[in-house]
Amino acid sequence: MSWTLQRPLAGQQTAPSRLWVAKLYYLVFFTAIGAIAPFFNVYLGTQGLSGTEIGLIGSLPPIMALLANPFWGAVADRWQIHQQVLALCTLGAGVISFAFLWATGFWPILILVVVMVFFRAPAPALVDSAVMDIVGRTGASYGRQRLFGSIGFVMASYGLGQILSTRDLDAIFWIHGLLLAIGCTFLALLLPVERIAQRTNLITGLKLMRKQAGYTSFLAMNVLMGAGAAGFISFIGLRILALGGTEAQVGLAYAL
Repeated sequence: MSWTLQRPLAGQQTAPSRLWVAKLYYLVFFTAIGAIAPFFNVYLGTQGLSGTEIGLIGSLPPIMALLANPFWGAVADRWQIHQQVLALCTLGAGVISFAFLWATGFWPILILVVVMVFFRAPAPALVDSAVMDIVGRTGASYGRQRLFGSIGFVMASYGLGQILSTRDLDAIFWIHGLLLAIGCTFLALLLPVERIAQRTNLITGLKLMRKQAGYTSFLAMNVLMGAGAAGFISFIGLRILALGGTEAQVGLAYAL
């Protein structure tokens, strides 16, 4: 999956404006994630789900990402519609987010999580690919663009924690849905993309990556890190509340 961005031409976006689009996208997208991630399992607890059911739902996003990322990446590369795929993914995830407002019970919630993650999971990879092309052409720092995502996540998780209670958790779905469906979808269409003359086959690309020194150990490290963090991320919010903590402290824990 690779985006090759157009060189500045008359009437087109300049490099600084492209970078601001990237910054704003990261800010809006990760604000949406920060609005839902710290409080979603707290919401599941209020719906009466057991620890086993919450853990099962929490295990789905990484599995769905393994399927969704190659699928959407292949679609975008095959028909050269990266902007449209990114916009569709964020629009779809945002719309599905609203359905949680009416969902009750384990199976309806599980199905909604599967569908929402199927749309949402590819968005960061698609944007990262575009931004890496931008910074490669301009010499800008990728970290400075991605920093805005961290700012958005911290602001959302900490800020919402100060005002939420277990009685008004519906707000997380409104904020998450609106930011993705409107903000991210609009910004996705502002990232200019030109057609790629030559595409690399997915299998060929994976074989080339496997030959890189340290690639296998890098993958293994990420698997172990993800496995170790999964239990903590899934239950830290519920644990804080069980110890007598507040939603504000849940948000603070995620912000840190």
